[in-house]
Amino acid sequence: MRFVLLLAGRDMGRVALTLGGYDDRTVLIADGRLRKLEKPKKKNIKHLLFIDCDCSELDSLRHRGALTDAVLAKACKAVEDALDSMDAV
Repeated sequence: MRFVLLLAGRDMGRVALTLGGYDDRTVLIADGRLRKLEKPKKKNIKHLLFIDCDCSELDSLRHRGALTDAVLAKACKAVEDALDSMDAV
């Protein structure tokens, strides 16, 4: 699982989390707001920018079955805010 910045489509500029590979060119993503965990979006990896960020806590929650859309949305928002503050500098 990795955080990604969406570079194309109507979700452009948003941060999401990869949930796994779909095939060799696409992955499944969710952000907890528009793209829920129950119905992730299939996205071409060419349209994603992978963010180097520690998401081990979310991975642990997912394996225990405790990852919710609210937790995911909060984590994605925190990463978005961190990226925005880096752009402001």
